[in-house]
Amino acid sequence: MIILNLGAGDNLIKGAINVDITPKEGIDEVIDLTKIPWKWEDESISKIYLIHSLEHFPQPKEILQECHRILKPGGIIEIIVPHSSSAMAVGCLGHYRTYSYDTLNDYLSRPFYLFKEKMFETQKQELRWWYGRKVVNVPFWMLCFIIPLSKLINLLAGISPQVCENLWCYWVGGMKEVVWIGKKV
Repeated sequence: MIILNLGAGDNLIKGAINVDITPKEGIDEVIDLTKIPWKWEDESISKIYLIHSLEHFPQPKEILQECHRILKPGGIIEIIVPHSSSAMAVGCLGHYRTYSYDTLNDYLSRPFYLFKEKMFETQKQELRWWYGRKVVNVPFWMLCFIIPLSKLINLLAGISPQVCENLWCYWVGGMKEVVWIGKKV
Protein backbone atom coordinates (compact mmCIF):
# COMPACT_ATOMS: atom_id res chain seq x y z
CA MET A 1 0.00 0.00 0.00
CA ILE A 2 1.60 3.26 -1.15
CA ILE A 3 0.51 6.51 0.50
CA LEU A 4 1.66 9.90 -0.79
CA ASN A 5 1.74 13.20 1.10
CA LEU A 6 2.09 15.67 -1.77
CA GLY A 7 3.43 19.14 -1.07
CA ALA A 8 4.23 17.97 2.45
CA GLY A 9 6.19 21.01 3.64
CA ASP A 10 6.15 20.82 7.44
CA ASN A 11 3.02 18.62 7.51
CA LEU A 12 4.87 15.31 7.56
CA ILE A 13 2.80 12.12 7.80
CA LYS A 14 4.28 8.98 9.29
CA GLY A 15 3.84 5.98 6.99
CA ALA A 16 3.46 8.14 3.88
CA ILE A 17 6.02 9.12 1.27
CA ASN A 18 6.43 12.83 2.04
CA VAL A 19 6.98 14.70 -1.22
CA ASP A 20 7.92 18.36 -1.60
CA ILE A 21 9.79 20.65 -3.98
CA THR A 22 12.06 21.85 -1.16
CA PRO A 23 14.59 19.45 0.34
CA LYS A 24 14.45 19.40 4.12
CA GLU A 25 14.43 16.97 7.00
CA GLY A 26 11.56 14.50 6.76
CA ILE A 27 11.01 14.90 3.03
CA ASP A 28 11.41 11.51 1.36
CA GLU A 29 11.32 12.65 -2.26
CA VAL A 30 12.09 16.07 -3.75
CA ILE A 31 9.87 16.47 -6.81
CA ASP A 32 8.46 19.44 -8.70
CA LEU A 33 4.82 18.39 -8.88
CA THR A 34 4.04 21.02 -11.51
CA LYS A 35 5.97 18.81 -13.97
CA ILE A 36 3.29 16.45 -15.25
CA PRO A 37 3.03 13.49 -15.75
CA TRP A 38 4.34 12.35 -12.37
CA LYS A 39 6.59 9.32 -12.04
CA TRP A 40 3.98 7.09 -10.41
CA GLU A 41 2.19 4.49 -12.54
CA ASP A 42 -1.54 4.58 -13.30
CA GLU A 43 -3.67 3.26 -10.41
CA SER A 44 -0.63 2.50 -8.23
CA ILE A 45 -1.36 4.66 -5.14
CA SER A 46 -3.77 3.78 -2.30
CA LYS A 47 -4.07 7.19 -0.64
CA ILE A 48 -3.05 10.78 -1.36
CA TYR A 49 -2.86 13.67 1.08
CA LEU A 50 -2.91 17.26 -0.21
CA ILE A 51 -2.76 19.18 3.06
CA HIS A 52 -2.52 22.90 2.50
CA SER A 53 -0.74 22.32 -0.77
CA LEU A 54 -3.36 22.40 -3.58
CA GLU A 55 -3.70 26.18 -3.22
CA HIS A 56 0.01 26.57 -4.01
CA PHE A 57 -0.30 25.13 -7.53
CA PRO A 58 -1.12 27.44 -10.44
CA GLN A 59 -2.94 24.57 -12.21
CA PRO A 60 -5.17 22.78 -9.66
CA LYS A 61 -7.18 21.06 -12.41
CA GLU A 62 -4.09 19.27 -13.73
CA ILE A 63 -2.95 18.35 -10.20
CA LEU A 64 -6.35 16.81 -9.42
CA GLN A 65 -6.41 14.93 -12.74
CA GLU A 66 -2.96 13.53 -12.02
CA CYS A 67 -4.06 12.45 -8.53
CA HIS A 68 -7.02 10.69 -10.11
CA ARG A 69 -4.76 8.96 -12.63
CA ILE A 70 -2.37 7.48 -10.05
CA LEU A 71 -4.98 6.52 -7.43
CA LYS A 72 -6.22 2.93 -7.41
CA PRO A 73 -9.97 2.43 -7.90
CA GLY A 74 -11.48 3.02 -4.46
CA GLY A 75 -8.35 4.95 -3.42
CA ILE A 76 -8.74 7.86 -1.02
CA ILE A 77 -7.71 11.47 -1.47
CA GLU A 78 -7.71 13.83 1.50
CA ILE A 79 -7.57 17.52 0.67
CA ILE A 80 -7.34 20.35 3.18
CA VAL A 81 -7.36 23.84 1.70
CA PRO A 82 -7.75 27.39 3.05
CA HIS A 83 -11.26 28.79 3.25
CA SER A 84 -12.01 31.93 1.28
CA SER A 85 -12.99 33.88 4.41
CA SER A 86 -9.55 33.49 5.99
CA ALA A 87 -7.54 36.72 5.86
CA MET A 88 -4.32 34.75 6.35
CA ALA A 89 -5.15 32.57 3.34
CA VAL A 90 -6.07 35.48 1.09
CA GLY A 91 -2.99 37.41 2.17
CA CYS A 92 -0.50 34.61 1.43
CA LEU A 93 1.67 35.42 -1.60
CA GLY A 94 2.10 31.71 -2.31
CA HIS A 95 -1.62 31.00 -2.71
CA TYR A 96 -3.15 30.96 -6.17
CA ARG A 97 -6.67 30.56 -4.77
CA THR A 98 -8.82 29.84 -1.76
CA TYR A 99 -11.83 27.53 -1.57
CA SER A 100 -15.43 27.59 -0.43
CA TYR A 101 -17.12 24.79 1.46
CA ASP A 102 -18.64 23.26 -1.71
CA THR A 103 -15.82 23.81 -4.22
CA LEU A 104 -14.23 20.37 -4.10
CA ASN A 105 -17.53 18.52 -3.74
CA ASP A 106 -19.05 20.42 -6.68
CA TYR A 107 -16.14 19.90 -9.03
CA LEU A 108 -14.96 16.41 -8.09
CA SER A 109 -18.10 14.52 -7.03
CA ARG A 110 -20.32 15.16 -10.03
CA PRO A 111 -20.02 15.97 -13.70
CA PHE A 112 -19.39 19.70 -13.94
CA TYR A 113 -17.95 21.96 -16.59
CA LEU A 114 -14.33 21.59 -15.44
CA PHE A 115 -14.37 17.78 -15.23
CA LYS A 116 -16.86 16.11 -17.57
CA GLU A 117 -17.19 12.98 -15.44
CA LYS A 118 -17.54 12.31 -11.73
CA MET A 119 -14.05 11.56 -10.38
CA PHE A 120 -14.64 10.91 -6.67
CA GLU A 121 -17.41 10.16 -4.22
CA THR A 122 -17.38 12.50 -1.25
CA GLN A 123 -16.64 10.69 2.02
CA LYS A 124 -16.28 13.71 4.30
CA GLN A 125 -16.62 17.46 3.99
CA GLU A 126 -16.31 20.06 6.74
CA LEU A 127 -15.43 23.63 7.59
CA ARG A 128 -12.94 24.32 10.36
CA TRP A 129 -12.54 27.54 12.30
CA TRP A 130 -9.06 26.64 13.50
CA TYR A 131 -6.43 24.40 11.96
CA GLY A 132 -7.08 20.75 12.71
CA ARG A 133 -3.56 19.34 12.56
CA LYS A 134 -1.44 21.61 14.73
CA VAL A 135 -1.38 24.97 16.40
CA VAL A 136 1.71 27.06 15.82
CA ASN A 137 2.87 30.37 17.23
CA VAL A 138 0.10 30.54 19.82
CA PRO A 139 0.92 31.03 23.50
CA PHE A 140 -0.19 28.16 25.72
CA TRP A 141 -2.60 30.33 27.71
CA MET A 142 -4.47 31.19 24.48
CA LEU A 143 -4.98 27.51 23.70
CA CYS A 144 -7.20 27.31 26.78
CA PHE A 145 -9.64 29.57 24.90
CA ILE A 146 -8.97 28.59 21.29
CA ILE A 147 -9.52 24.84 21.61
CA PRO A 148 -12.98 24.96 23.29
CA LEU A 149 -14.04 27.91 21.13
CA SER A 150 -12.92 26.06 18.01
CA LYS A 151 -14.97 23.01 18.99
CA LEU A 152 -18.06 25.18 19.51
CA ILE A 153 -17.67 27.14 16.26
CA ASN A 154 -16.97 23.96 14.28
CA LEU A 155 -20.09 22.37 15.78
CA LEU A 156 -22.23 25.38 14.83
CA ALA A 157 -20.67 25.55 11.35
CA GLY A 158 -21.42 21.86 10.85
CA ILE A 159 -25.15 22.44 11.34
CA SER A 160 -25.25 24.41 8.09
CA PRO A 161 -21.89 25.12 6.51
CA GLN A 162 -23.45 27.21 3.74
CA VAL A 163 -25.22 29.50 6.24
CA CYS A 164 -22.01 29.78 8.25
CA GLU A 165 -20.03 30.59 5.13
CA ASN A 166 -22.46 33.12 3.72
CA LEU A 167 -23.71 34.80 6.86
CA TRP A 168 -21.89 34.54 10.15
CA CYS A 169 -18.35 33.18 9.70
CA TYR A 170 -17.02 36.73 9.33
CA TRP A 171 -18.26 37.54 12.83
CA VAL A 172 -15.70 35.05 14.22
CA GLY A 173 -12.82 36.13 11.98
CA GLY A 174 -13.58 33.73 9.14
CA MET A 175 -13.08 29.99 8.82
CA LYS A 176 -9.54 28.66 8.42
CA GLU A 177 -9.90 25.58 6.25
CA VAL A 178 -12.06 23.22 4.25
CA VAL A 179 -11.56 19.48 4.68
CA TRP A 180 -12.66 17.19 1.87
CA ILE A 181 -12.09 13.45 1.56
CA GLY A 182 -13.07 11.55 -1.56
CA LYS A 183 -12.97 7.99 -2.86
CA LYS A 184 -11.99 7.40 -6.49
CA VAL A 185 -14.83 6.08 -8.63
